[in-house]
Amino acid sequence: MRPRPSGTAVRPPVALVLATPVLATPVLAGQQGGAHGGGGGRSDGAGQLGEPVPDDRGAEYSPGPGDRPPGNYSPASHEAEKHQAKIKTQSLASADVTVFDHVIKYAFDVRLRYCYRLYPTLGQQRVLSRAFSCARVVFNDGLRIRQQAHETGRPYVTDSELSARLTAAKATDERAWLNDVSSVVLQQALADLNAAYRNFFASRTGKRRGPKIGAPKFRSRKDHRQAIRFTANARFKVLPNGKLRLPKIGDIPVRWSRPLPSEPSSVTVIRDCAGRYFASFVILARSRALPGTEAVIGIDLGLKYFAVLSDGAKSNPHGSCAARRRS
Repeated sequence: MRPRPSGTAVRPPVALVLATPVLATPVLAGQQGGAHGGGGGRSDGAGQLGEPVPDDRGAEYSPGPGDRPPGNYSPASHEAEKHQAKIKTQSLASADVTVFDHVIKYAFDVRLRYCYRLYPTLGQQRVLSRAFSCARVVFNDGLRIRQQAHETGRPYVTDSELSARLTAAKATDERAWLNDVSSVVLQQALADLNAAYRNFFASRTGKRRGPKIGAPKFRSRKDHRQAIRFTANARFKVLPNGKLRLPKIGDIPVRWSRPLPSEPSSVTVIRDCAGRYFASFVILARSRALPGTEAVIGIDLGLKYFAVLSDGAKSNPHGSCAARRRS
């Protein structure tokens, strides 16, 4: 190492100042998607969960294109604050100090699924079987239309075109019985088909991680699992007496093994291979930090050392006893 010449200034130590992340309570209103086990897996969550967060952006607010900030905020003051922050960063650059002028905020939410046993009556079971059949027919019709378009070299049939064809098919005599079930069930069957195609295309192009998946396949009435989904648009409701009210099906008794933590955004009615019925609710919950735990140490017993602790310490009481006897 070369000696430092006399009179050379010593560089001050590096200091790193970080802003403490603050968890922001998300506004969970108006979000919607779907959750359905099967071919094209997708999940949804919506509902008015939690209280809205007051708008306290103030000086930390950075307006986007076409966005008008609240309060007495003006573009001139925003530019002045940006200029002051730039001068502050440049003045501290000589001392190698990293400064974050804006507090970082995070908003996390997770979708959870709660499954309960259903006990429909014989009449409700027949209505559910009709709903399963209608959803299966709509899925297969949409798949057949896209396959025929691909085989004949025609353009890909979009999601909106399939929805329009479904509306037109319900007005014909051949598919008039589709009006016996909720329209949300039929639209969700098309949504499952669209999600299956998107996953297939993403897997072919490499945008989807994991193993390669194949093209969507036709559904069969002999499948071990039949399912239909009701979203918030279907206006399903959990009654005060504990029953689940589904449109065009009725009030179905539910065995509540545990309470729902919040209002569900969708429910999927499932019939398994044993003929049992289940209701799978999707809710949107806020992720919370795990509670703190006390420090623990793991002990591993071995041959060379009697005990090796997880912090790296080693204990060999047999060796120490032998050493004491020799002394």
